[in-house]
Amino acid sequence: TSASGGRQPVQQIPSGEVTYSPTRSIMQLSVPPFGYRRYWLHMVDPDPEAPVGGGPPATVAAEAPGGTTLTNGLLRVVIDPRSGALASLVVAGEEEQEWELIADGGVLPVVVEDVSDTWSHGIARYEGDERSGDLMGVAVVEDGPVRTTVRSTWSLEHSRVVQEVSLYQGRPFVELRITAEWHESARVMKVVVPTTFSDPSSAAGAPYGFIERPCSGHEEVMVHWFDLSDGRRGLACTSDAAGGYDALGARLRLTALRSPRVADHGRGWGNDDPVAYPVTDQGLHRMRFRLTPHLGTWADAQVARMADEHRVELPVVIDTWHRGRLGS
Repeated sequence: TSASGGRQPVQQIPSGEVTYSPTRSIMQLSVPPFGYRRYWLHMVDPDPEAPVGGGPPATVAAEAPGGTTLTNGLLRVVIDPRSGALASLVVAGEEEQEWELIADGGVLPVVVEDVSDTWSHGIARYEGDERSGDLMGVAVVEDGPVRTTVRSTWSLEHSRVVQEVSLYQGRPFVELRITAEWHESARVMKVVVPTTFSDPSSAAGAPYGFIERPCSGHEEVMVHWFDLSDGRRGLACTSDAAGGYDALGARLRLTALRSPRVADHGRGWGNDDPVAYPVTDQGLHRMRFRLTPHLGTWADAQVARMADEHRVELPVVIDTWHRGRLGS
């Protein structure tokens, strides 16, 4: 509950460890700028009849052969059970006002062969066939008052990739959490985001600012955010991990992992011995992306602020009851 007694939605999620507690609590709480706010955690609900704040919860609207549909009243997403991809992202509203943002193929991680050196000298774009791996399963893994999540899992030759797609209560974005146990060599992993825009413009975060570029398909650098927009509507992507992308027309690919040999200048004397000539990005990786539809341009939507809100985590101080000297 808040300091004024208002009930807040709380959801239990896996803790990620087996030594202390099987679950952790996830909540969405309001905190003032440059300030703090006190909330109470109760073992027993003090007023179960009181309304819970936050608006309609995110829910699984339907599980059908055509896909699993999630909705939170603001957005509606569909996960394709055949590919595991996020196949549809619709801004909800009256039927004539709804708009679809995702084009054919859907949002999913793919792997492209990459035999270039560590710095990709002479490479403007990672070309080649895109492989998503073998789909191992699609399942609803969370369906609570705070967020609802569908998990898709793929296996590659030496790796496993998991994509979790979540909608949150009252939040205007869809979150992708990708976990990769990565053991590939001479390959790059991209997260494909095909959009429905016609002749869009693009902008990306840069050190201390932004840069606008044509959607040429070349590999480019981004700092925390990227945006595609046709001037009337747009789709922002914020990330806590990705530092590169390519956008060819309305099709975005975020660079997630890449595995050339370490410090390879293309001299040709390395071999496939992983001890003598190791490759980069091996092991476990976790990354988060948010896709946020918006009206107007990236500047109108304050996409740089979205990126900051995505990455910054406020400190949480858990304490027992005491009188203290601070207010609520």
